[in-house]
Amino acid sequence: HAYGPGYGANVNGPDGDGCGSDDGRLLTVLIHLNDALRGGRFVFHEKYGSIVDVPPAAGTLFLFRSDTVIHEVCPSLVRRRAMTAWYMGSGTVADSDTFARE
Repeated sequence: HAYGPGYGANVNGPDGDGCGSDDGRLLTVLIHLNDALRGGRFVFHEKYGSIVDVPPAAGTLFLFRSDTVIHEVCPSLVRRRAMTAWYMGSGTVADSDTFARE
């Protein structure tokens, strides 16, 4: 990811079934590839307002439910590099256009 405004709090596909507006993402795997010392934090929003805030450090790996875990990437003032992969729910067929929009 290039430096920039980040991504606001969201879930990826609200129920992971690939129906309707849901793209079928069930699990997210994300790894930070570099240290971004000026912004770019990854934030998990938990129930009842508590937050888990993780600074972007090289080698940090996340695995979480895409369809239920509210998460965001905060703005970064330097280039933040990360790689993301998704496990798709049953009956889901992903195409390249689905993820090119994100």
